[in-house]
Amino acid sequence: MIYIPGFLIGWATFPGVIIHEFAHKKACEWRNIPVTDVNYFDFSGGGHVQHHQPRDYHDTLLISTAPLLFNSVLAVVLWAFAGLALATLLPIPLSTHQQGLAGLTFSWVALSTGWHAIPSFVDTGHVWGVVKRYWRRSMLAALLIPVVVLLYIANLLKFVWFDAIYSVSLGLIGLFLLYQALGVDPFGIFPLGVI
Repeated sequence: MIYIPGFLIGWATFPGVIIHEFAHKKACEWRNIPVTDVNYFDFSGGGHVQHHQPRDYHDTLLISTAPLLFNSVLAVVLWAFAGLALATLLPIPLSTHQQGLAGLTFSWVALSTGWHAIPSFVDTGHVWGVVKRYWRRSMLAALLIPVVVLLYIANLLKFVWFDAIYSVSLGLIGLFLLYQALGVDPFGIFPLGVI
């Protein structure tokens, strides 16, 4: 297994880090939780959003897991745009060369965005804290116990590139949706008549 220091991965995938922190910030704003400090990206390859104490566990759940939903959905859309560009079907007047460059750029940002969708150990720890506190009083909190376990496992599996595999899986979903919507299969992934 190839080991690459986390800060190098953070630097190579910095759009995903920025979008991850943006999702936390937007969740805070949506729940009217004052944000005290935002650093979308720093030299360590990470970022952070500091905010006031959430009012209830719903706020904590939403703020901590916002990147999982936001980054995942955005990555699927970006992968679909990458497929359109690589198939030279973007609805804007660009040369084939420019569409190829656009496709590679969309692919990089999509990969980066999906790569940083999984909540960090810190984010997962916040979710676990509220689940432990409320699981006897709230059915939702009790149902989230397996989700927290899966998030911890996903974080542990980052050592074997699970976050990259997750991002590529989102790419397959994006390309599948593109194929279903337009019949476009830029990489020949979906054999004719199978889907």
